[in-house]
Amino acid sequence: MNIGERIRRLRDSKGIKRSWLAKKTDLTINYLYKIEKGLAQPSKKTLRKIASALGVAPEYFSKEVPIPISKDTEMIERQLRAIPIYGNVPAGSPRVSFDDIPVEGYLYLPDVPKDVFALRVAKDSMIGAGIDYGDIVIVFPQYYESLNGKIVVARIDSSEFMLKRYYRERDYIVLNPADGNYKPIVFSLEEAEYRLEIVGIVKKLLKNL
Repeated sequence: MNIGERIRRLRDSKGIKRSWLAKKTDLTINYLYKIEKGLAQPSKKTLRKIASALGVAPEYFSKEVPIPISKDTEMIERQLRAIPIYGNVPAGSPRVSFDDIPVEGYLYLPDVPKDVFALRVAKDSMIGAGIDYGDIVIVFPQYYESLNGKIVVARIDSSEFMLKRYYRERDYIVLNPADGNYKPIVFSLEEAEYRLEIVGIVKKLLKNL
């Protein structure tokens, strides 16, 4: 399946007209028609515009990314969302900045919220929870969900990020490792108010086999 066919099938599955997509991307309807029919090859810049308008990453249209085959393929395509994979976020010591973490690529997952992202785990402080070095964790935003006992991505002092299990007691919060070689990080409730932010909850795990 070529790029044009992938664009057409995704556009159709979302109920988007070619005229709307042309207006959204500043392209002509005729040029989009040629792309979808395989008569024109879009530039990388044009492909980024089309991908952005259709709500996916440009890699979605790559020949290397499989499109699901099912009796209800269009429904599956409609629900797929591109999830960025950020590289090497520590499960041990904190990382100083999140902004400098490279995007390694994308996963395409159905039925996930907009702000979901994936992290490749560095170090081994969570091996007791079955999370090993090199595994990929899928992180969901925290929408008023109870955190107690959950594995979370936490940001400390507005800059340092780490993967730990969250516990809240009466007077303090603990970020607990799952390996005896690492020490828990403890905050009083007052400290946590200005030093600790929970970025999201780990809900899925892809093993590095």
